[in-house]
Amino acid sequence: MDKLISLEDPKNDNIDLYSVIGMLISGTGFDMRALPAYVNFYGTNFTNKSKVTSSKQVAKNIFGTFLEVDYQESSPKIVLQYTGPTSKHLELSDISEKYKFKNDSGNLFNGQGGPLSITIPEVFNTGDLSKSNKVVAFEVSIGDQNQGIFKGVKLDQTSIRNTTESFAVMEAMGRSESGVATTNVDIGLFDIYRQASYTCEVSCMGNVMIQPTMFFYLKNVPMFRGSYWITEVSHNIQGNKISTSFKGTRIPYASLPDPKDSFFSSYRVYFDKITNSAVAKVKQADSLIGSNKNEKSIQTDIGSVTVDNGGKSVNGETLLYKTGISSFGIPYNGFEDEKYIQRVTNNGIWLRAIAVEMGGTKNPLDDKIEMSLLNGVSIYGNNQLNTLKITPLPLTWSSVKTASSSKLFYSTKFLSNKITPNRIISTTTVFKNPENGKEVPVPPINTSPMTIDNLTGPISVGPSVAGYGIALSKKLMIALGLKDGDVVYFRDDDLPLYK
Repeated sequence: MDKLISLEDPKNDNIDLYSVIGMLISGTGFDMRALPAYVNFYGTNFTNKSKVTSSKQVAKNIFGTFLEVDYQESSPKIVLQYTGPTSKHLELSDISEKYKFKNDSGNLFNGQGGPLSITIPEVFNTGDLSKSNKVVAFEVSIGDQNQGIFKGVKLDQTSIRNTTESFAVMEAMGRSESGVATTNVDIGLFDIYRQASYTCEVSCMGNVMIQPTMFFYLKNVPMFRGSYWITEVSHNIQGNKISTSFKGTRIPYASLPDPKDSFFSSYRVYFDKITNSAVAKVKQADSLIGSNKNEKSIQTDIGSVTVDNGGKSVNGETLLYKTGISSFGIPYNGFEDEKYIQRVTNNGIWLRAIAVEMGGTKNPLDDKIEMSLLNGVSIYGNNQLNTLKITPLPLTWSSVKTASSSKLFYSTKFLSNKITPNRIISTTTVFKNPENGKEVPVPPINTSPMTIDNLTGPISVGPSVAGYGIALSKKLMIALGLKDGDVVYFRDDDLPLYK
């Protein structure tokens, strides 16, 4: 918590986000770089379509005239990358097999270390590959026959990387010389050399696609062969030629701690809870009906708005290009950015949404989730609820879920800050399945006091998952013949409008 506490210091009131992130990652082994032109190569060559290039097109590509310059999508980015400590032990087994300090770097491509061989958990291995950032690596094969790409290599072990450890070593040397403080001085140089940052600078034929944060594996070079992380790149462009040089720091075969081992074993239950929650959210996102491809902009009486019909069309349905809110607090057609509920005509005026079962597999609800609409109704106070079959306010899903199979209730995007909850729950809502024509009226709670036995009508604001405009109880879903992702129509008794 010390890093967070320091942010509350008054002297940090005007600190920018970049500096805040820098403070939080300081000393964690992560490196943050602001790159003026970063290209995400991972996923750009993935395709489901086979490409067959005709011989005529091949000849044109080789000998043709190009009127446009090909480019990769490039933009300034801030790259946050785990680098860990630098390599401390070279590959000295070629000199003597008795050398006790084994090579701490690995080969990026043979599965014996390096970021390309790390197994990624399934929860982080989903989504659009073209929008994912994974490491890019290549091999520098110095000395191979007929190899003409890489021209030369410069190796250096004299540089000291500016790290906390290296500063501590230099401070100890300074104190021992000046006599400012008493320190232990060792005649060995190991403590000095173990802070050395082994670097490799490679010159090659021009390749402007090489950029910092990439990796390369140095091959065929005794002692220094291993994996390197590129930190500097320069290009020399002249009238008729271009050359590139890049510099990398040797990296060890290192990984983050396994949560199942050592200190983290005490928090195994906590980590499992976080992981399971992340997996559930990913699966929930994968099952969403709505997505960006279903969104479209329409012109209404208040201007351009965005709506999302879930990719489902209904015969005879016509979208009404009017934005507003019903007299019982339901927004539609982009009112206050609500895009999942539309106003349509189809044998009458209806509100339209994609339905999902309340508390079902695609709309899971925690037992502690409050039924916010009923909790805001003033006529149902704690004094009345204390002696009833449901728990006192705040009313939660744990008290309501048992009635989902037997009662008709629902939640949708009510704007209770514009229409009072007392008024919202006083209406009868008519639901219709446009596919089979079945209609089901859902009356309000018309008896007092409120109990689980008379629970009906709107009970909460929701659903809280993208792609869906309304959540229905299991009983209401069955009565209408609906399943998750189906279109449902609903309206108040007369669907009056309120702008």
